[in-house]
Amino acid sequence: MPVPVPVPDRSGGAGRDRPAPWLALGKIAEGAGESSRDEKQRFYRMARRSATETAAILDILDRRQAVAASVLAPALALLERVVAMLARLAGA
Repeated sequence: MPVPVPVPDRSGGAGRDRPAPWLALGKIAEGAGESSRDEKQRFYRMARRSATETAAILDILDRRQAVAASVLAPALALLERVVAMLARLAGA
């Protein structure tokens, strides 16, 4: 049986009031909108960190049996591809 998972309150942290998946999407968009190579890479590095944080959240949900395996497997596969893409874009 799924166990409810509390959502952490991020209101106290330097503008981090959105969950990691939303932060990753926002940083990808910001990076794409930058013209400076250094700024693009900086935003893509931030997006990569948020994407890996999202994977950690999914791992917690899996351990708490709060997400179906049919949802988890494709989500993790997509995240793996996104993190690899962001690593290349960030110049890692």
